[in-house]
Amino acid sequence: MLVPIEETVKVPVVRKEVNRHVAKQTIKAQRLVPVQKFKEVQETTLEVKEEMVNGRREKRAVPVTRTRRQPYTDFVEEEYDVVVDVPKQEVVTRTGYRMDKHVTSKLMEVEEDHVYELRPVLVKKGECRHRELADHHTFKKAHGVPVWDSDTQHGWLGKPQTPAHKPHLHRPSSASSILSGAAKSMTGHGGTLKPSTSHGALRRPATGARSLAQGESLL
Repeated sequence: MLVPIEETVKVPVVRKEVNRHVAKQTIKAQRLVPVQKFKEVQETTLEVKEEMVNGRREKRAVPVTRTRRQPYTDFVEEEYDVVVDVPKQEVVTRTGYRMDKHVTSKLMEVEEDHVYELRPVLVKKGECRHRELADHHTFKKAHGVPVWDSDTQHGWLGKPQTPAHKPHLHRPSSASSILSGAAKSMTGHGGTLKPSTSHGALRRPATGARSLAQGESLL
């Protein structure tokens, strides 16, 4: 008898995610700093001076040139560091697992005792006994819901391979392959099943005519 057995298998899963964050970055900036400077300016003014001309004192305007320092404001370019917030994005890997359900067909040998009276009347049935012979085929029933980790890993690590569950078993190609495989597993050498009883093999006559012919020969 083929009995389906459901098993739960833990399978690793991964996915890509975008990690968005803000990073501090220092950049170079320029500014103009005011600087006070001086330039020399020559000014010519007329000053009245008394001079002796022909024995007489006369007043005359005499040009006088003086040099003075004129202050002015100039601007000098200066570089300085500025810390700014820069938005960044990067690809990270989030790992986790899911619980898949696999169905494996097991080959079971079932025995049951039938107790009869002298006439063919079923009195009772004994306890049904069974024992496992071997795993027959493997099936996948459903994918579980992924359970993701709280932390991520930098970069993309790639998709992991799904672990093989019972690689020594194969999946059936058709219904006939299941039945033929079950018969081979029970017989052990590919033969047919032969029922037996505790009192030896019992055979029924092929036809009533054949039984009558045998009886006539006995007479």
